[in-house]
Amino acid sequence: MSSSRFPPAGGLAFPPLSRSALLLIVINAALWLSLLVLAYLDASRFAWVLSLFALDPDAVLSGYVFQIVTYMFIHDWRSPMHLLLNMLLVYFFAGPLEQRWGRTRVLLFALGAGVAGGAMVMLFALLGGLLGFSGGALTFGFSGAALGMLAAFCILYAEASILLFFVIPVKAKYLLWLTVGIDLLFWIAPGSDVSFPAHLGGMLFGVLVAGGGALLWRRITRRLRYRRIVKEALQVQPKDKVVKGPWVH
Repeated sequence: MSSSRFPPAGGLAFPPLSRSALLLIVINAALWLSLLVLAYLDASRFAWVLSLFALDPDAVLSGYVFQIVTYMFIHDWRSPMHLLLNMLLVYFFAGPLEQRWGRTRVLLFALGAGVAGGAMVMLFALLGGLLGFSGGALTFGFSGAALGMLAAFCILYAEASILLFFVIPVKAKYLLWLTVGIDLLFWIAPGSDVSFPAHLGGMLFGVLVAGGGALLWRRITRRLRYRRIVKEALQVQPKDKVVKGPWVH
C-alpha cells in the first residue's frame, strides 16, 4: 500500500507494523494454531469448540449471543490463506487508523466492526427465513472487522493511492466500491463460501464511524460542552443579579 501519508508517495510499499495490528495478528494467529492442533489431536472436541464459538444463527437465537463476538477469532484450520488474507488487511489499514485515533480506539473499532458483521449475518439469516430460503450458514473469520478497517481508511483518506494486488494504483475512494462489487460477485458465485453479509456489516460500520458517526459524535460533544458552560455560568451568577422579564408569551 502506498499513499500521500501512509507511507509518503514514492516511499516504501509496506508501512511499519503498528501495535494494534501486531496485537490482533498475534491473537488471531495463536488461536488459529490452537484450533489446528486441536483438530488433529481430538476431532470430536474440535467440532464441539467450533459449534460453540463460530456464528450459527440458530444457536444465537437459542441464547448463544456471544457467538457474534467469538466468531471473528476463528479461521479456516484447513488452510492458512484465510488467516493470511485477513491479517494482511489488518496490517495495511490498522496503522493509519492508529495514527489518527490511537491504539485503544482502533482495537475497539475492530471489535465493533466484527460485531456489526455478525449482526448483519443474523439479519440476512432472519430475512432468509422469512423469504423461505436458508440463510443460516456457519460463519467465522476476522474479515468483517478487517474490511471495516479498509472502509474507514477509504473514508478518512479518500485521495490516498493504494496499490491493488501490489501493482495497480487505485484511489481509496474507488477501492471501497470495488471491494463491495468484487465481494458481491464472489458471494453469488456457485459453491462460494464468502460471507458477504459479514463483510457488508463490517464495511458499513467503518463508513458510519469514520464518516457520519465521527461528525455526529463531535456535534454531540460540542453541544454537551456548551450546555455545561451555560449551566456553570448560571450557577456562578447570584440570584439577585439575574435580570428578570419582561416575558413575552
